[in-house]
Amino acid sequence: MPNTSQQLISDYVDWFKNKYSTKQLENADEIVTPFVNHLNDRIRLYIELKANNTIRISDDGNTFNELAMYGLDIKTNTRQKLIHNTLSNFGIQLDDDILYVEATIKDFPLKKHNLVQAILRIYDMVLLSKPNIISLFNEEAKQYLFDNELGGNFDIKMTGDSGLEHQIDYSLGPTKSRPEILIQFINNLSFGDVTKEGFIYDDLNKKRKTSKNQVRYILVANDIDNKIPDKAITAAQALEIDIQHWSKKEELFKLK
Repeated sequence: MPNTSQQLISDYVDWFKNKYSTKQLENADEIVTPFVNHLNDRIRLYIELKANNTIRISDDGNTFNELAMYGLDIKTNTRQKLIHNTLSNFGIQLDDDILYVEATIKDFPLKKHNLVQAILRIYDMVLLSKPNIISLFNEEAKQYLFDNELGGNFDIKMTGDSGLEHQIDYSLGPTKSRPEILIQFINNLSFGDVTKEGFIYDDLNKKRKTSKNQVRYILVANDIDNKIPDKAITAAQALEIDIQHWSKKEELFKLK
């Protein structure tokens, strides 16, 4: 069996190598890899020999250009964070929408592999599910409050007058000058979100019995990536729920 396994690996490597093709251009060599993007097009890399005996491997801007043609807005905060993390993890540089890495002859295979993996990871943004986008904003908001030492608690559970248990993203205890503050982070605030949060707010307040124990309820909404509908704003005002725009997140410091 070991010999059979070794032969299978050898056959795979031979097959894989045969899937590569190269083409000499005026200022670089083009490598067509076996890896494909979201359109099933094979990923192309460009190799340039530099004066200092290093090798520059790049995508010549194809990755971001194809995502733009696909209609994907990569300038949103969430996607920019994903891109930054991906490039950092794989050691890839960005120059005017061109993804590239500098390599030596010795580490060329590893650097080329890392660039391909980074490109594939960025193309995966096309398939990024809504729950992942929501989770990313939630994590970003929590990290911001933690880094700026607002002094609250994350992910608490509270039981309302109905007996139902509600998950609260962030809470600040009451002080002499202000009531307890409950905060929910919402990536794409809609009218439906406001009505749902309105029920939670009312359910928690009913259990407090007296006005002295009432809470202030705030929805931190990602207005940078998603426009807040007028209908949602009107509903929040009617329910006495505050909407905090993420574009003005520094205003949260006033809650201290």
